[in-house]
Amino acid sequence: MTSNIPADEEPRSWLVLIVCPAPDCPHSGEPVLKRRGQIYCSQKCHGRACRKENSPHWKTKVGYSAQHKQVNHARGQPSLCEHCGTTEAARYEWAYNHTGDRNDVMAYVRLCKQCHADFDTDSQLYGNALYNSRLTEEIVREIRKRYAAGETYASLAKEFHVHKTTVQLAGSGKSWKWVK
Repeated sequence: MTSNIPADEEPRSWLVLIVCPAPDCPHSGEPVLKRRGQIYCSQKCHGRACRKENSPHWKTKVGYSAQHKQVNHARGQPSLCEHCGTTEAARYEWAYNHTGDRNDVMAYVRLCKQCHADFDTDSQLYGNALYNSRLTEEIVREIRKRYAAGETYASLAKEFHVHKTTVQLAGSGKSWKWVK
């Protein structure tokens, strides 16, 4: 292993020898003279090592916008609706198909704007299918029955550990409309 420090020169205190940890580094394990605090031998090696999961800024859970940007980057801009088959729409979008992992770029389908809006409306979760729902269809039926018998929404809310407005909306049929 050869050093790139000339033999007749004393290394300066702000220079140190490092071995670049990047995969496929052109220096392939030989020490390189760099400034103190640097980890990689070059910007190119830093870029190779800090891609995606290896980056200190990589997030496993990203927001709605970032997910769609990842899909666009991986699969390109859609130009055909998989639902209605149109190629004449003004805008096409990637829609999450609600199966599997949201970060999987293959879990998205190409839809025109109208089909995407219809798809999202049809696939919305409601009722006790929501992860944070405190009411069930059985409880809503009980609330409606007991309110009709003369109990107040406030007393029912205390009993079921929810806000009075939640009980009032469920009891009056403004929410949980499908429950008879």
